[in-house]
Amino acid sequence: PAVCDPQSKRYTPELYADDRYLPNISWQDDNTILIQAVDRSQHYCKLVSFDATTGELTGTILREENPEWVEPYEPTHPISPDRFIYSTDNRDGFKNLYLCDLKGNISRIPTAHADVQFKAYRDGWIYYTSSELSPAENHLFRIKLTLPRRSDKGVRFGKPQRLTSEQGWHSITM
Repeated sequence: PAVCDPQSKRYTPELYADDRYLPNISWQDDNTILIQAVDRSQHYCKLVSFDATTGELTGTILREENPEWVEPYEPTHPISPDRFIYSTDNRDGFKNLYLCDLKGNISRIPTAHADVQFKAYRDGWIYYTSSELSPAENHLFRIKLTLPRRSDKGVRFGKPQRLTSEQGWHSITM
């Protein structure tokens, strides 16, 4: 069995080695699968990558920890061979979107203090809904993403653009 240090509330990886929940499994490319593994107590989650051809674990990309619970909402969304969009509420208190790479680099995409939900990635634009104007409203936004050609540095985000103009709650399917 795994060990939990009650002082730090940090959990060892063994905590969910035998007893785990795999809420979201997604393909990154033809050879890579990303899996969010959550321990039984739902305090600890890690995003791991596997080689789809051999089944071998290739790495742990990121970890989430929360004394209340972690709740992976949705699978990752690939946008390039080595980058993807990840959604979590464990980093800043809001359900938000992050640009991640397979090396574990992570950058918050929208900066508004509001819940955000990924809708699509098309032609360099990330589309998402957000309650940033009012908790009683939900609007569609997009933000331009510029990826560098060869370096891990240089990822740039444009200014968010609101695409819905009428007040209210907009349910978007793309």
